[in-house]
Amino acid sequence: GVRSALGMRASDLGESLGDKEFLFHVAMMPAIMAGFDSLTAGKLLLVVLLAFDAFVIAWLVYPIIGRWAILLPLWLPFAATQAALRTVRLRPETIALALFLLALWAMGRSRFRWLAVIAFIFTLTYTAFHALLGLCGFVFLQRGLVRGRWQPAMVLYPSLGAGLALVVHPHSPHHLVIWVRQTFDYFRLKASLDIGPEILPLTTDIVLRANIVLLLSLVVLWLARTKKETDAEAQAVARDIADAFGVGALVFGGLFMLMARFSIYFVPVLVVWFLWTLESRGEKPGRTFEVGRFKLPLAVALILVGLLGVVDANTQLRNYLRRTDAGPQQVVVQDHVDLSKALPEGAHVAANWMDTPVYLHWAPQGRYLNVLDPVFQVVPYPEIYRVQKA
Repeated sequence: GVRSALGMRASDLGESLGDKEFLFHVAMMPAIMAGFDSLTAGKLLLVVLLAFDAFVIAWLVYPIIGRWAILLPLWLPFAATQAALRTVRLRPETIALALFLLALWAMGRSRFRWLAVIAFIFTLTYTAFHALLGLCGFVFLQRGLVRGRWQPAMVLYPSLGAGLALVVHPHSPHHLVIWVRQTFDYFRLKASLDIGPEILPLTTDIVLRANIVLLLSLVVLWLARTKKETDAEAQAVARDIADAFGVGALVFGGLFMLMARFSIYFVPVLVVWFLWTLESRGEKPGRTFEVGRFKLPLAVALILVGLLGVVDANTQLRNYLRRTDAGPQQVVVQDHVDLSKALPEGAHVAANWMDTPVYLHWAPQGRYLNVLDPVFQVVPYPEIYRVQKA
């Protein structure tokens, strides 16, 4: 309905939608069919996806920290505010996170057939299906080169799942054109495009300030670790899981250094890797944090570390509330209502793609040149893009 409603004329999506996140959009249908408006349906879906992410994270670390695993998903947004700002948006990355985590667990446990299922769902849910296949390839190489265990099924099964999804996609083969635009053309042309700051690298001070609680908490947990009873077989399993999440942490960590948007993946993968590394060493978080003669209960040490994040968390929350504030007497909402009234049915609008949410929700009666990523316009219609941008 997006393409027909908005009429993306000067765009790769003008003639054929090629839905980049098909199942992600399908997931909103039950709420719409139940009678909710699109805004409420989006909020409901976001709550469901965040709850699923929280469940997966807690489930992955429950064997190590027990009931404390329930609190971990609630602690992460405070400990790493950069990632938190990514999770409050209804975007396909929210469900991609859970699928990445489950895929890493499946590789760690050598449950390769599950990788086919995960890759199938991932490919129909998120544009960058190659990211999951690449992650499988890196873990495959690590296990072969470091552990001497070559397991081709680790890449064959997810390739099968992804390939099948590409074939059955309802917009095949045009969705592959969209994939090429976002995977290759976007990075080739991004220096000349009107794009958001999320794909830019962060400065060191922002990285440290936004993640200081996370980083110091991991240091405290490492210094407070203690031995636990375990057997060789359990440690071998834990080592495989830690290896898989370690590769994921390296991959997403490198991408995070290049683009801020990857914080949503890097933070939870890093924490899961850290805890499974302790497990693989026959260790667990102890009850006491100790450095030399300085001793504190672990809970107290973590609370003190958490206090360091209060200032940044408060700043980020205030900034977010300011950006989403409707203003005195709901003036922003009234502006949008006036916009909707001002645009007649079928009005032709050369719109900035950054304003897509406003047009989509308040003025779907218009006909817009392009309301999504500018790369979908600049490649097939470079002259129109140049004029519109000017």
